[in-house]
Amino acid sequence: MAHVKTAISLEEPLLQQVDMVAQEMGVPRSHLFVLAVEEFLQRRENQRLLAAINAAYAHLSPATEEVPATEEVPSAEEAPSAEEAPSAEEAPSAEEAPSAEEVTRVAMRQKQRKLVEGTW
Repeated sequence: MAHVKTAISLEEPLLQQVDMVAQEMGVPRSHLFVLAVEEFLQRRENQRLLAAINAAYAHLSPATEEVPATEEVPSAEEAPSAEEAPSAEEAPSAEEAPSAEEVTRVAMRQKQRKLVEGTW
C-alpha cells in the first residue's frame, strides 16, 4: 500500500504529549498518528453498528432490557435436574420471566455495547 505524506497543525502541548508517548512506545510519531486514526475509525464504525443494532432492537419492551447479560440460557448439561428445578410455586410465571430468546437478545446487545464502548 502506498504511503502518502500529509501535514497537520497541532498545538504545542499536544505535540509534546504525542512525542512523549511515541518515545515511550518506541515508535515514530507518524506511526502513533496512524494507530490513533485507525482506532478512531474503528470506534466510529462500532458506534454506527451499535446504532443499527439499537434500531433493530427498538421494538423490545423496556422490561427485557433489565435482564442481566450473565443470565444466559443454560445448555442441556448445565440445566438444573428435576430435583434442583424450582417448584411450580417458586418458579416465576411466564408473564414475569423473559423468554429464552429475549434473554439471549439482551445478552448479545449488552456484549455488543461493551465492545463498542471499549470495555473488553
